[in-house]
Amino acid sequence: MTITLRSESASELTFEQMDSNLLEVRNYDLSFTATGGSNADEVLWAYIAARPLKLPVALDSSLMTVIGATAALTLVFKKNDIEVGSVTFDAGAATFDFPSEETLNPGDVLTITSSGDYEFVTLALTVRSLIN
Repeated sequence: MTITLRSESASELTFEQMDSNLLEVRNYDLSFTATGGSNADEVLWAYIAARPLKLPVALDSSLMTVIGATAALTLVFKKNDIEVGSVTFDAGAATFDFPSEETLNPGDVLTITSSGDYEFVTLALTVRSLIN
């Protein structure tokens, strides 16, 4: 299907509807915030997969910021209680250590756990994933 729009200035825009089956990759962001610090081994966030998702190597394009941190901090990613990666925030920069692609199937649980006792005001993290 083609839709053509014409304006009074005689310029023309044409849009073509694409077959939805041609869309192979769709982003799906997983976001969370925590406030007031954390204790060692405290689960700060848990996500139960409702659809198949892929977490890319190095968690490419994921973002993290921490406000009011008193020291460097590390968070651990676990899939069904098995460690699959981590992120360290130090000196204003986040470093993701996510060595391999992980697939979450419906029912899988992804958690983010504090690796130590940390003081911070607010922590925000967005993890880029792909709908599988």
